[in-house]
Amino acid sequence: MIHYLVTDEHQYTVGTHLPHWSGILSQRIRILTYEALTSCNELRPGTYIFSDLDRLSPVQTELCLCVWDQLRPAEGAMRLLNHPGRVLRRYELLRTLHAKGQNLFRAYRLSEDYSRILFPAFVRRENGHEGSLTPLLSTRQDLDVALLQLLYRGHRSEDLLIVEFCNTAAPDGIFRKYSAFRIGDQILPRRLIFNLDWMAKNNTESLINEQRALEEKTYLETNPHENWLREVFDRACIEYGRIDYSFCDGRPQVWEINTNPTIFLQAERYHPLHLPLQELFATKLAAALEAVDLATPGIPPSKIRIPTDLLGRITTDRRTRRRKDLFRHLVAKGRNSIVSPSLVRHIKPYVARHASLLVRIFS
Repeated sequence: MIHYLVTDEHQYTVGTHLPHWSGILSQRIRILTYEALTSCNELRPGTYIFSDLDRLSPVQTELCLCVWDQLRPAEGAMRLLNHPGRVLRRYELLRTLHAKGQNLFRAYRLSEDYSRILFPAFVRRENGHEGSLTPLLSTRQDLDVALLQLLYRGHRSEDLLIVEFCNTAAPDGIFRKYSAFRIGDQILPRRLIFNLDWMAKNNTESLINEQRALEEKTYLETNPHENWLREVFDRACIEYGRIDYSFCDGRPQVWEINTNPTIFLQAERYHPLHLPLQELFATKLAAALEAVDLATPGIPPSKIRIPTDLLGRITTDRRTRRRKDLFRHLVAKGRNSIVSPSLVRHIKPYVARHASLLVRIFS
């Protein structure tokens, strides 16, 4: 049995559409939320995948480490993937890859000195997966104004990441985004997205044709970047996840590794030319999950004990985060309701002149 640990809010990545594509495979996976983990006093043998690590608070990460350390001694009964204390999250991964000469672009937190940032750049949430929160920004003043708008709308400064733009458009003007899974020791190419926009979340419909479907099929069948991908996953200490990447002048550029990726969408969201490729990936996925699954007949569960003080801090952390989320929502809603177009026109020149100072004040 594979036990998939995930935040309660984001368990849809595995639970929603996997049964449609994988059939009996879905019976191999049991979803266990981190919220429910606090009430467990024993865990059944099998393979445990620690996912969604980007979204965990420090206290939740401490909980994961506590459970990991108690499961690890059960050699032969437990297989553990994604050590919560070793996995590189998005910021650490991007900084590491740039320092190693792999990525051409840099990422900055607002708490850092980003005066030497190269433009254009954009802003995204460090732990989110919705893409950029801004268009491409050409100057420091544009960046400061965008940051101020995001802070005013309720985003927390510690959640934001400034990323330099890396132009990965091919000579034909098309942005290609590659995605591949790692499941245990196996690298599985997942998708090749074609888009006319630099933020390539999905295919541009007008670009889908038989030639590009064949290009994606070749990518899935030949796994051309397998060795390099394995090196990146190893450097990130990630044994389960999906990497998104592209190429700039022939050099691979990593955008992120998501430890809780959506495996499948609804069938109707795929172009008919891409449906056979989803079936191809489903077959390979089933084999990879079967290989990582640990057969444990007759082995009893492992006892788990969460220290009382840690349980107390988890409860406090959960309440605090809920209050902060509600407060940010109400603040953002209230601010948006009082900002009229005429007010924006009047204050925009002032904001542009003093954006740097205001960003420092609000963050």
